[in-house]
Amino acid sequence: MYKRGLSVVIPTFNESGNIDQLIKRTVRALRDAGIRYEIIFVDDHSKDATRSRISRHTKSYPIFLLVKEGRIGKGYSILEGARVAKFSHIAMLYADPRGNQAYGNHLTDTFLRTADRNTDKRWRQWR
Repeated sequence: MYKRGLSVVIPTFNESGNIDQLIKRTVRALRDAGIRYEIIFVDDHSKDATRSRISRHTKSYPIFLLVKEGRIGKGYSILEGARVAKFSHIAMLYADPRGNQAYGNHLTDTFLRTADRNTDKRWRQWR
């Protein structure tokens, strides 16, 4: 049985320049909405400082870093992250903010609307 909350899976490849801002915005949006969460980064063997930037945040926030084991590609990264997710709902964000349509507060708004519609209006229990 999974805990109620949101596991955010973020595949990465050479995204060191985007990591700090991505974490800041995602954490702020989820905390402001009162959602229990974890962020799972799945790194596809980046050659830059992506993994070290993520690692700097793992003591401050519920952030986990997986180094990709399986086949290359974003889809496989999402599957690997979903396998270790501990919460009842899973969302995916791109590490590159240009690819995110559900970034920041829009992510939490979408999650809360979906949770409300799909769980008989019990989404407050996830907080």
